[in-house]
Amino acid sequence: SEDIEIYAASDSVKAGDSLDFFVDTSLSAVNILIYRTGYYGGMGGRLIHTASDVTGIKQPDCARAEDTGLRTCSTWKSTYSLLIKDDWVSGVYLAQINSPDGQQQNDTVFVVRQDDRPSAMLYQMSTSTFQAYNNYGGKSTYSWNSGVCETVAEAPRAVKVSLNRPYSATFDDPNYFFRAEYPMLRWLEQQGYEVTYSTSMDTHRSGKTKEKNHLLDHQIFLAAGHDEYWSQEMRDAITAARDSGVHLGFFSANTGYWRVRFEPDPLTNGPDSVM
Repeated sequence: SEDIEIYAASDSVKAGDSLDFFVDTSLSAVNILIYRTGYYGGMGGRLIHTASDVTGIKQPDCARAEDTGLRTCSTWKSTYSLLIKDDWVSGVYLAQINSPDGQQQNDTVFVVRQDDRPSAMLYQMSTSTFQAYNNYGGKSTYSWNSGVCETVAEAPRAVKVSLNRPYSATFDDPNYFFRAEYPMLRWLEQQGYEVTYSTSMDTHRSGKTKEKNHLLDHQIFLAAGHDEYWSQEMRDAITAARDSGVHLGFFSANTGYWRVRFEPDPLTNGPDSVM
């Protein structure tokens, strides 16, 4: 529903920490349901947490930079802060927001990490690619789903996209989590593989100078679906893992096709917020 929009402050959070959600709605109250996705005997997920009657906020318009096409919602106020309990299992979680009558809803996805658990397999959710195709606010990195106004690219496409905005993707969007990554995740958990979860932004941080490369704590690094947008830091982390004997599995098309860089949000200076 366009009358309920949601995004998370980060695409991943460590168990034991908190995660803020930013909701834009004209409704006076909303409900937020948190599910962990997985196999669960064919059910596909499990309800973990419910927050009822959360006060709705009509947020300001997202900031627009017409020269680059950037759309950032970083000035929205936090609507709800979720404490990730220590016993929450690493996984891809769905935050679903509903109107009280259940007629309107929207969602976003995020990862709960367990950085100190050296599981056999580390699965990466490819959020940098989600954001490249995300045209929330009328601009993505693609002209075919961007508004007509040209940017410095001399085309409608944006040259910068913000991670601080809702996803405009639908459940069947081929460039979002549910089309290809979710079936892989369900299958991995159905087979009983020992998996912990991360995102492409976690891989980016693992490749930074003087940062711990968390890929080295696992035997296998796995990406699936559509893992198209890599920073140099992502490639450095993945290459270092390969050179250290970590097996790499890419059940993914168009892998590592574009090199991107990340910079701070222009309004809040939040690091790695703009691709």
